[in-house]
Amino acid sequence: MISTSEHTEEQSTADQCREHGDVYDCARERHLQAFIARVSDEADKLSQPLPELHAQRDARLRALLRVAKERSPWHARRLRHVDPDTIRGDDLSMIPPMTKTDLMNHWDEIVTDRCVTLELANQHLARVAEHGLAYLFDTYHVIASGGSSGKRGVFIWDFEGWLQAQLVLARHIGWVTRKLGPPRLQRITSVLAANETHMSTAIMRTFAGPMGTNQVLAVTQPMDQIVAGLNGYQPDTLYSYPSMLHRLALEARAGRLRITPRALAVAAEPLLPEARQAITDQFAAPLLNFYA
Repeated sequence: MISTSEHTEEQSTADQCREHGDVYDCARERHLQAFIARVSDEADKLSQPLPELHAQRDARLRALLRVAKERSPWHARRLRHVDPDTIRGDDLSMIPPMTKTDLMNHWDEIVTDRCVTLELANQHLARVAEHGLAYLFDTYHVIASGGSSGKRGVFIWDFEGWLQAQLVLARHIGWVTRKLGPPRLQRITSVLAANETHMSTAIMRTFAGPMGTNQVLAVTQPMDQIVAGLNGYQPDTLYSYPSMLHRLALEARAGRLRITPRALAVAAEPLLPEARQAITDQFAAPLLNFYA
């Protein structure tokens, strides 16, 4: 929700892409190139000395708080007692929690780009649901939660935030696969939501390609079709939700799913102990959990 972007009157990337077709695939090229330029060093960050990591953490936290206080009316009020120059990441007691209810009730005051409103974000989400993934103002990705708690959340990511989210994923997958042998392009399968208003599906679409070839299966497909797709593709890396990967582990136990992935990753739902146990018992591969 924090952005430092500015909008210009130049012809937008989206307009240029419309002239050549493949609108989103053309528009995402900037993100792809930025990812390619930075991903090779990401795995090394996992072995940085803690003092260096803590220094980076504190610097980014302070920069985030400065932008929030300067550009978000809502944050300016609630963070007026916080001094960004002295706060440290190992003590966040001065920062009051922001709930999803807070966000949805004060959305327009929370976002730091005054050109973006909740009404505009919802209109954009409706277009994405109908026509497919697209950037808002050439910069933002707008996503929505499933609303399982009774209140849907709407979230907006700027260019750098969206890139960082994928680099975190690539950092850990890269570290795991490096430990398993020489680096190589991966055969990657994602079993995720069909609708690109969901973050898991949208971010996989943005960054498809640089780490390997991609297969995308909709989590709403019949299980026998998902199993057949996986058996035919034989992925090295498999991404899904914990509940789906649990079901796939049971399919493997029954002998219907026959794959040997090198790495597994889950997100978007809690990874319950019984699911983790079934998955790790069945697949001889590291399991990475990206649920916050």
